[in-house]
Amino acid sequence: MRGCLCYFGRTSKTHPQPTALAGSVQPAKAGPTLSQPTVCLLSLVRVLGLSLLGGLCLAFAFTGNPPSCLAADGPEENQPEAGNLLILGGGKIAPETRNRFFELAGGNAARIVLIPTASEEVELPEFIERFLAPWKDYAPQSLIILHARDREAADSLEFVRPLQEATGVWIGGGVQTRLANRYLRTRVEDELRGVRRRGGIVAGTSAGAAIMTRAMIADGMKRPVMAEGFDFFRGAIVDQHFTQRYRMPRLSAAVRQHPGRFGVGIDEETGLLVNGDQGTVLGRGQVRFVATSQSRPGSSPPLLVRDYAPGEEIALGFWRENAWLETNPAADSRQPTRGPLVAESHVAPLLSYSLLHDYEQVESRR
Repeated sequence: MRGCLCYFGRTSKTHPQPTALAGSVQPAKAGPTLSQPTVCLLSLVRVLGLSLLGGLCLAFAFTGNPPSCLAADGPEENQPEAGNLLILGGGKIAPETRNRFFELAGGNAARIVLIPTASEEVELPEFIERFLAPWKDYAPQSLIILHARDREAADSLEFVRPLQEATGVWIGGGVQTRLANRYLRTRVEDELRGVRRRGGIVAGTSAGAAIMTRAMIADGMKRPVMAEGFDFFRGAIVDQHFTQRYRMPRLSAAVRQHPGRFGVGIDEETGLLVNGDQGTVLGRGQVRFVATSQSRPGSSPPLLVRDYAPGEEIALGFWRENAWLETNPAADSRQPTRGPLVAESHVAPLLSYSLLHDYEQVESRR
């Protein structure tokens, strides 16, 4: 039985303190007093018998304050970062997609951290049971649940220690602004970036997918409400539950509002695996890429759109370049601009076209 390093929070200004445990997860003989939710969760761990996973760690801290505003992007905004990023469209996770995450995290040697903060039910033991259920069939070296109740805790060295040793991080769904309010521009964000730099993988589903980009869709139907997210998938704006919730108008509006960025709409049961300038579609649905195509001065730019099916590889540099040239047209020495490409949707072709035409008339080309 492998050992586990657990962090327990309490309702005081004291930061969580580590307690090293060996074998099954048990409360330490000495250490900080456990809060009531933590006690309930520890009982749940015993009931589930999750020591078979090599150990489960629970970390809880306090409630947070929202970020002040959307900050400006840095000079390397349009350059990809090293390491693996798995962006999931929500809904059910295809088994092969979760298997791929586990493999890239190190398999049985993986040190996995789960972040459930986006959910409003995160304090409920029954939610934690559901959150853990898909991982019962895996046996990583360690499995940690990390949740902060305020930004102060999220920015403490003790709290982020599990992230410093993690090889894979999975960010769950819910409300993306909850993630931004707790973790944006804290040590948590820094250490998540560090996981990728060490060759690990960071994954996010639904709200956990939306938070991956600096320009983040926080809410809205046809008109997006924008906020600030992590700067992990540079140059992009991500939307999730894409075909299922008819979000093409929202994503295309977000792209138009943010020149120099391209949009990525991901269906449920679908993921986009990103490594540098290479993307691969995983799962059951499709991934749509959207960018504004260059147009004459004073005219509304048409959309450049392409759908990718499972197994297809994507040259992300192409989309970054097209988005960047929209804000730097003088840098384009190529022949006259290509016409907009609207690829037929593999899931709902008629819906695909009607949504685009509701927005503006565009040419269609296979």
